[in-house]
Amino acid sequence: MMVNHKIEMVNQEDIFDVQFQQLVQRSHLVGCSESVLTISNEQRKFEIYFDRNRIVKSPGYEILLENVESIYFDESCDIHYEMGK
Repeated sequence: MMVNHKIEMVNQEDIFDVQFQQLVQRSHLVGCSESVLTISNEQRKFEIYFDRNRIVKSPGYEILLENVESIYFDESCDIHYEMGK
């Protein structure tokens, strides 16, 4: 017997929003500017920044989101981004 389930589509922005919130909640803020967020956990320090239409976490150059036109971090260090068309 087969059961047909409707699976909702999840886009990359939804995944990024959840991933980014978990990353920030599990880390300590070290520094924040309009273009770079620096956070650390018990093992290491990370930077989140914009590079070649991507939001990237470094070290390791982990691409968190692609096809991004611009990002900036506000005074509360929330991320704001604009996706490409």
